[in-house]
Amino acid sequence: DVRYFGEPLRLGGSCEECDCNENNDLILERSRHPISGDCDLCLNNTDGRHCEYCAQWYYGDAIGAKNCTECSCDHCGSSYCNNTSGKCVCHPLVDGSNCDRCVEDAWGFSKCHGCQMCSCALASSSPQCHQKTGQCACMSGSTGSRCEACQHGYWNYGPFGCKKCDCEADLSLGIVCDVITGQCHCQDGTTGPRCDQCLPEYFRIPTYSCRLCDECVHLLNADSDALLISADVVNASVGNVSTKALTGARLKRIETEMSKLRRAFVCPSREMVMAANGEVQ
Repeated sequence: DVRYFGEPLRLGGSCEECDCNENNDLILERSRHPISGDCDLCLNNTDGRHCEYCAQWYYGDAIGAKNCTECSCDHCGSSYCNNTSGKCVCHPLVDGSNCDRCVEDAWGFSKCHGCQMCSCALASSSPQCHQKTGQCACMSGSTGSRCEACQHGYWNYGPFGCKKCDCEADLSLGIVCDVITGQCHCQDGTTGPRCDQCLPEYFRIPTYSCRLCDECVHLLNADSDALLISADVVNASVGNVSTKALTGARLKRIETEMSKLRRAFVCPSREMVMAANGEVQ
């Protein structure tokens, strides 16, 4: 009989009635295993060796009420549905009674393996990133999937993004600066945050940046320093003389000598240096 299973021809064997909880049409071929009695081809959305519980993604009473009903769980966001209560069990960081969305500030629902936190960095405008790509919304001048760095040519990373490097001067090497200090990368002989000044002992030549002064200019600078010291000595001497003693021609003579000293220790101009070098503007 198709409703029975067993091995009646085996010593001590017998036939037993199949128990498929009336969730199986035993008349159908392959509806049950003839020796083990395991039920196959369970009906009414049931499953199990005896069709005794609701199939995956269904819930209810498979034996008594026979009311296995499809769960409302989102299959992408759920690990499984409790086949008795219908409660959806969500993948990691998935939320909602039907497991149909990521938790707040997370992304990647469509991958169907759970979500992951956005982890947007300091320079992002929101902790919530793009639901599909995970890209955070960056403040001006910042970049990266989490807005974790400054763009090329920007510096001073912070909660409001990054500042543009001020390296437009013609003595800087490009427009990129130090991302922490904002210092531009200067050509040889130049200095300053923007690379717009020459170092000591260098002078500016238009279109040729800063050039190292030659020996003649160094000698002029040394003489200027010596004259400056002499002027300081004269000033100190004048300060120690009673104003009553400085009468008429003597006072005039001292003032004339001081004017000569002042003119002597003035540093040479760029035009003077270029003329000394035989260069033409």
